[in-house]
Amino acid sequence: MLKRTKTNLIVHGLVMLAIGLICVLVPEATLKTVAWLLGLLLILGGVLTILLGRRRAEGGIDTVHIIIAILMAAVGIIIIVKSEIIAVLIGLVILLEGIDFIVQSQRYRRAGLRHWGLLLAFGLLASALGIWAIASPWVGTTLLGIAIGVGCMGVSADCFAALFGIKTVEHVFTHVEKALGDSQQFEDAQVVE
Repeated sequence: MLKRTKTNLIVHGLVMLAIGLICVLVPEATLKTVAWLLGLLLILGGVLTILLGRRRAEGGIDTVHIIIAILMAAVGIIIIVKSEIIAVLIGLVILLEGIDFIVQSQRYRRAGLRHWGLLLAFGLLASALGIWAIASPWVGTTLLGIAIGVGCMGVSADCFAALFGIKTVEHVFTHVEKALGDSQQFEDAQVVE
């Protein structure tokens, strides 16, 4: 079982590393892929809302569910057709997070906490990146692709760290097992005397 776990970690780590590198090297293609997947999921969600809603309700699906289903499908189609809208939304999220960092830094400063300036600097940087991503969707596209790639490479690093952790644990168990075996032989020798 441990050998299969090691193999799974290696394969998973290599696959995530490859995906991460592709995402970082070709961020625009990453965004288009994410847009297609998200768009298809929303369209499928809209269709399933109508189909499953009709089955649950004896008298048919209610108007609210129909409107929600149509909106889901419409947003899915928009995301597929205009994938850069995801980049604008990501830019908005980054901007809002930057503003939150700035507000938090001021609270930390008033409370007399150290390193509030670092949080302020991150907030200003994030706000600038958010504005840039909103103003130039290709920047948001690139940032999103790189962020996804870095996340995949992080998962890869985690797999390899777990693999090395398993090897360390195996090494410790081998020594413990050997020590226990030696002590058992010692105890058996004492019993014979």
